[in-house]
Amino acid sequence: MPRVPHIEGPFILRRELLTMVPHSMATVDRLEAKGQFPKRIRLEPTNRVAWLRREVSAYLRHLGRRRQSAAQEDHV
Repeated sequence: MPRVPHIEGPFILRRELLTMVPHSMATVDRLEAKGQFPKRIRLEPTNRVAWLRREVSAYLRHLGRRRQSAAQEDHV
């Protein structure tokens, strides 16, 4: 399937993931194992893995809300 410019696909590959999240791959692995980060999906028949864009976006929104709440508590 040809890629269409300016349209995001449903999957995020490792390289793009690392540009989006404020974590190293080791931290992503650790959080994922604890159930605190979206689970990766194996893209068969290859050995490549990806994450669902909507799940990673939801994780980032949650992370932002947590940081905002912590910042507000520091100012009280």
